[in-house]
Amino acid sequence: SSDDVNRMFALLSQKEELYKLHSNLTEIASGDLLKVLSELDTEEQGIDSPVELISYLIKEAENNDYTEEDALILMLNYLEKEDLTEIIKLLIGTSSGELLNLLLNLDTEQNNIRYLDDLYKYLIEQASFNDFTEEDVIRLFLNLLKIVEQEPIVQEIITPTQIEEKEKGGKGWIFLLFGGLALILLIFLFVRRKESDKEDETV
Repeated sequence: SSDDVNRMFALLSQKEELYKLHSNLTEIASGDLLKVLSELDTEEQGIDSPVELISYLIKEAENNDYTEEDALILMLNYLEKEDLTEIIKLLIGTSSGELLNLLLNLDTEQNNIRYLDDLYKYLIEQASFNDFTEEDVIRLFLNLLKIVEQEPIVQEIITPTQIEEKEKGGKGWIFLLFGGLALILLIFLFVRRKESDKEDETV
């Protein structure tokens, strides 16, 4: 049936992107993350998709000399600069006040912002010097996730034709597939760390 064919295409697509992501992450990784990626046999570990690969790297953090956040940052750094430009446009559309002004006047090169993680950290740092809070930054990124989740590509089964079309436009669609998951985990880790710091202060 057509459903079976679509399901088969979806599985093949995920496998293809898994191998590509595994290879590209290995090229930019270092330290224990590089070691884990270099020694990883995805079939042996039952890893069938990009999301499962990121989940595996996060899980392996406890057995190696890197953190869960390091694994997420590695994936986020895989995104190309063109994607960052588009993401900033989305953030501008959902922000207001000083946060909006900061984004409108942001010079990514001057501030050495190359990746999404750089942008997130920069905005968090700027909260100390401007009339917005770290919580405002977190809410801004959560709003971004809502926009991402509404993109049709998240809801559709990806066919080889769609993959070919998306590849022409860069890797932005990879962000739509699982970057949202990584972002929400990154924010979760940040909030959890802040709560832990507050508990330490009260002890």
